[in-house]
Amino acid sequence: MMLTELLLIFVLVDSIQTTVSVKYHGDVCSDSTSCDVNTSCVLSVDKKTRCLCSDDEYRSDNHQCVYINTLLVQNVRTVKATWNIVQLSWSTRYVNYKEAKFNVSYEDTYTLGDESGVTIYNLKSCTLYTFTIQVILFKNQLYKARYGPPVTHIAQTLLKQDSKKSHGEQCTKGVDSCQTELLCVQNRNQEDRCLCDTNHYWNDHNECISKSTLTIKNFTAKNISSTSVKLSWSIDPLHKSSAQFKVGYGDGDFKLFHWDVMVATIDRLKPKTVYSFSIKVEIPADNNYNLTEGLPSICLIQTTSNTGTYPNNIMLKTASVAHRTILSTTTLSTTTLSTTALRSKNTKSVDETPRHVPRSTTLVTLISRGSELFQAKTVSITTAVEHGEFKDSDSISLIIFLLVTVSLSLLLVTSIVINIILMYKRRKSPRHTRNRQNVYHTTNESHQETHQYFDTTHLNQSHYDEVTDLAIKHYIN
Repeated sequence: MMLTELLLIFVLVDSIQTTVSVKYHGDVCSDSTSCDVNTSCVLSVDKKTRCLCSDDEYRSDNHQCVYINTLLVQNVRTVKATWNIVQLSWSTRYVNYKEAKFNVSYEDTYTLGDESGVTIYNLKSCTLYTFTIQVILFKNQLYKARYGPPVTHIAQTLLKQDSKKSHGEQCTKGVDSCQTELLCVQNRNQEDRCLCDTNHYWNDHNECISKSTLTIKNFTAKNISSTSVKLSWSIDPLHKSSAQFKVGYGDGDFKLFHWDVMVATIDRLKPKTVYSFSIKVEIPADNNYNLTEGLPSICLIQTTSNTGTYPNNIMLKTASVAHRTILSTTTLSTTTLSTTALRSKNTKSVDETPRHVPRSTTLVTLISRGSELFQAKTVSITTAVEHGEFKDSDSISLIIFLLVTVSLSLLLVTSIVINIILMYKRRKSPRHTRNRQNVYHTTNESHQETHQYFDTTHLNQSHYDEVTDLAIKHYIN
């Protein structure tokens, strides 16, 4: 019984040790027995023995070791063939590796396709080509480059018709004929040549392509700030190295970007401003064609507010508040009422007793001080705004409200003062006093009645003398 228990314990410990010592893909190992069932202990690119797929396998996206002989294209066929172009297509349903490349080689040259096919340009006319398609997995940190089995495909280009003019050749309308897709038309230099029609442009692969493909897609804006915005867009492949994107905005402002740029940042914008961005493809004019443009796409955005400072337009509106003195200091003249005695033939001089009206210096000084205070307050507020002491539009509104309130208050005080002055003048005007005062006094010294006349009106000296003479004559008679 004891022997059986010891045997079971030994088997259990051995299985635990075996489980603990298992190595997984990419782990450093000493022999293949320590690796899991899908890997072997082989030499990696970094010169270390690791648990990896064997040399005739590759590591698929499903984390499995798959035989390399499955890395091949299938159902290869010719989709299009012209005198200088061949287009091929294929199937890759057994290739389970997203980083795979599809190399197409022919006549000591090669080009790369994608998982669905390839288009090969600049071929010879009426030539039979053997294309070799091979799946390649490039070298990485663990594996060296892997190559799938080559697959061959034969295709032939068409015969070039020498009787037809090629692109750009001079032609005579009604006599010469141009190659397929070309017309004998005038170029920008008024020369008859075989060119694409007005609805197509000539690309770098010697094809007439419809201008409808020069359409911007997915034109969007993001990362909008107070002075910049990030724009992005997409477009179908152009195959025109001279093409460029023109982004317009503002009052005639624009920027140009190379044909392979799909993201751009526009800066030096104004805060809190609505911008309409337009983008279109432009192909510059050459010897044969005028400027070619695609349809524009529009994107509307509004920049954010400028934190910590005010936009120029707000500062200008605030700084443009006019400073006005509602009422200037007015000096009131002193009105002097003098009493003058009329003289008879034996008259005596009568002393003049002037009475002065008090000056309204207190009210006038108050108005002047209020005007100066209003001007000083307005200047200080405007200076504070220009130096950015106020941080939001609510403060600006409050400042304007206070300025208007102070102006109206000062205007009210001024009107009250003017009314008081006018009332005072009415009270002291001649209509409220007797125009003439006749005082008769008989003195014992002369034994004659002396008529003394006092005038408190504002008559001038000549009128006063005339009235006095008439009064004396009347009294003598």
